[in-house]
Amino acid sequence: YTEETIKYVKENKDKPFFVYLAYNLPHVPLFASADFE
Repeated sequence: YTEETIKYVKENKDKPFFVYLAYNLPHVPLFASADFE
């Protein structure tokens, strides 16, 4: 998503916008494996 965000910022540099690029969002798997149950 970083490359798409950079592209968007460059293409819209003269217009106001808000970008929230969250690198801390959870990723899969979203459940505990059998080792942790």
